[in-house]
Amino acid sequence: MVDPNVSYKAVHASRGKAVRAEPIAALYEQGRVHHVGQFPMLEDQMSAFTSDFDRGRAGYSPDRLDALVWAVTELAVKAYERAAIEAALTGSVLAARKAMLLYPAIGEWEPSKELLERLIVHC
Repeated sequence: MVDPNVSYKAVHASRGKAVRAEPIAALYEQGRVHHVGQFPMLEDQMSAFTSDFDRGRAGYSPDRLDALVWAVTELAVKAYERAAIEAALTGSVLAARKAMLLYPAIGEWEPSKELLERLIVHC
């Protein structure tokens, strides 16, 4: 039974776990993601996961890590959207730069460079 008061969003992966986890790992390396509390089972999965992780050999699928990647990606997208909307509405170059800094966390560098140029033209 799912609690109707809990926010839920169904997701479907079009890319593998390692590919989806890369930009999130970069956010951790930059010190931009922090945990409050202890999550030993998640931490075990985070420590064991590598780009060549094989769930068949490991005997499990890193479900907690996968949920974390989806959640942090969603939060990064929301932060990017807020900054991009602020840039578009206010004409702020600072907001455009903020959006530019957030975008690599969720996508490729080239589209973000093009986006920044478009945002600055409109500012």
